[in-house]
Amino acid sequence: MIRPRRRNHSVVLALWANAILLGGILFVLLGRERTPAFAAPAFGAEQAPIAGGGGHLRHARPTSQNLWGCYLIDIDRQTLMVYEYQPGTHQLRLVAGRGFKFDRDLTNFGTLPAPDEVKQMVRSGQER
Repeated sequence: MIRPRRRNHSVVLALWANAILLGGILFVLLGRERTPAFAAPAFGAEQAPIAGGGGHLRHARPTSQNLWGCYLIDIDRQTLMVYEYQPGTHQLRLVAGRGFKFDRDLTNFGTLPAPDEVKQMVRSGQER
């Protein structure tokens, strides 16, 4: 004679509780933003598109935690200007500007190891 299997009620209850919990997590995840908060800048969140025309590019984006700025690139004059919106005075303030015409000619600025060191390592077959 074959005995009918008796279900272990605690296991069944645990499986149902697990299914309900996973369903709740799925519901929360589907209701959230698509971009993770820690990666928002990498995915382009909080950034306006770059606009341009007539040799100029303009881009609005945060300059710090609570301040927004406008980056203006003049391609013909090869300059970069940064303006910051001052909420208290409702004005834009020039905070930085520079020409980058000669920056493109730099071959070794703020990099390690220096290109000459890399050249020597390659020639000698060394690796760091």
